[in-house]
Amino acid sequence: MNKHLLRCSALLTSLCLLATLTCSMVHAQGRGDARIQFKEMDIRFQRSPDFKDDGYEKAQVADELEWLQIVVEYATETRGSEGWLDGLTLKWHVLMLGGKTERLYFTETVDYMDIIDDDEHFAIVYLRPRAIRRHFEERGKVTPRDIAVYVEALVNNVRVADYTYNKTRQNLPDNWWRSPKLNKVDNALLSRDKTPFAHMDYDFFEAIRPAR
Repeated sequence: MNKHLLRCSALLTSLCLLATLTCSMVHAQGRGDARIQFKEMDIRFQRSPDFKDDGYEKAQVADELEWLQIVVEYATETRGSEGWLDGLTLKWHVLMLGGKTERLYFTETVDYMDIIDDDEHFAIVYLRPRAIRRHFEERGKVTPRDIAVYVEALVNNVRVADYTYNKTRQNLPDNWWRSPKLNKVDNALLSRDKTPFAHMDYDFFEAIRPAR
């Protein structure tokens, strides 16, 4: 009886140690085996691609309806995976200042898959035109000086890199994206696959993991 209990106890101890080791390996893989380096960010306006329906001649869009496009360039380096990264998550936080609604805050999370080691990767998100018109400025006019961006990269749910863009001429507090004073607008900042730009330069960007 006692021998049986001792064997069970030893087995449970071994399993616990194995689980701890496995978690440690996953954690180490998130930090040690994948290196992400953000390089620079570009912000500009883009008109929607012109997909016309000949049967609907009255379809017209005002000149002010332009998407705000945010692009960040980054490099990846992996170890022990033959130069491939299984998955990468980018969490975007965008702040707009000086508009009709103060401290506008937008977020989006994008999961990428099958990322090959390269010095030039580009990730992109878009802010909907009518969200800008409704909450920031009626004509939809925004400049880089109105915007602050924070983007973080995660591998296996572990943050491995981040990047801050701020040309607002304001000294924003550290971790401003966690402030309770922000006015969050949902479903306004979108990944590429949720916009009319989904099929533009398709192979130039990393594949986005389908939602489950």
